[in-house]
Amino acid sequence: MRRLTGVTIYADQAMTPNLLATSAAGAEFSILSPTETISPDSPIWRAISVVVPAERAVGGHVEIGQRVDLFLSVSIATNVVSETGEFVERPDRANRYQTGESTKITWEDIEVLAIVPDEGLYILKVDLHQAEEINHALASATLGKQFEFSFALRPDGDNRLVDRSGYGETFDRIFQQYNLPIPGIIDQDAYPQPSPEPSFIVPGAGPPVQPAPPAPSTEPSPGQASPEPSPGQATPEPSVGPSGSPAP
Repeated sequence: MRRLTGVTIYADQAMTPNLLATSAAGAEFSILSPTETISPDSPIWRAISVVVPAERAVGGHVEIGQRVDLFLSVSIATNVVSETGEFVERPDRANRYQTGESTKITWEDIEVLAIVPDEGLYILKVDLHQAEEINHALASATLGKQFEFSFALRPDGDNRLVDRSGYGETFDRIFQQYNLPIPGIIDQDAYPQPSPEPSFIVPGAGPPVQPAPPAPSTEPSPGQASPEPSPGQATPEPSVGPSGSPAP
């Protein structure tokens, strides 16, 4: 009947539906685990598919049966009412908002049911509310909205859920959190030229002052002959002491 089993089945063991991992002949995965059954109060499980490129899916190393957190990144446009009463896309200076990207952890502890590696396609097990939310994001992407999914792989056995109210990132939040420096404009005429010795630049200060070149020396260098007297200049005679010898 070409159906996969979810557990080891021994010889002469009775076959029951909960031992099968697939719910239909030829299926490659099952939404329900071998220990789950459908009842009036059981979770309403569904399977949905999302495309996540390898660079946003742990390098493509996510495997079937592992659990992931799903992040949603979306480009949000800020529209304000113009002077003519029309909505235009520009910064909302009154509320200090502007167009940009926003990312947040949205769906947690999601089981991976199947993978199509060549397409970066992942089939996930979610409840009906989650399926509705994810499909809305997918539909918005087809209408020109910029939505992207990313995975964070969970360690085995970690099924903790976090309070998502403290999560969510935009560039300005990261900028302020880590105090990123702002690139400045370089004045090439005043910018110091490279030197063999490194110099320290104080933020907010001007370019370092270059030391003045040394003044030329007036002393003769070792081995240099004394200058000859110019023509017509008398050579001084050595003085003579009382004994007739040159005075010291």
